[in-house]
Amino acid sequence: MAFRMQFAVPEAFDLTKESKSTLEMYGGSEYAKGCLLARRLIERGVRTIQLSHSIDGYDIAWDTGHGDIAGGHTKLARAWTRASPPC
Repeated sequence: MAFRMQFAVPEAFDLTKESKSTLEMYGGSEYAKGCLLARRLIERGVRTIQLSHSIDGYDIAWDTGHGDIAGGHTKLARAWTRASPPC
């Protein structure tokens, strides 16, 4: 299984294979690309995936209490909401 997965990985990382509508649905943030990549890896048999979420200089993710809390959380939430499918 591990041998097969090694050959599936390069294809999984090629996001140009996704349709324009799928790319638009996920959005253009780095987090959105991570979600799309996670989906592609799961489809190829990867069992565990962890995503990090930080954008626009908020490199410590949701810990934005040392600056503009509302602005930081709004930017992070907007990117997360668009890229993450409903449960």
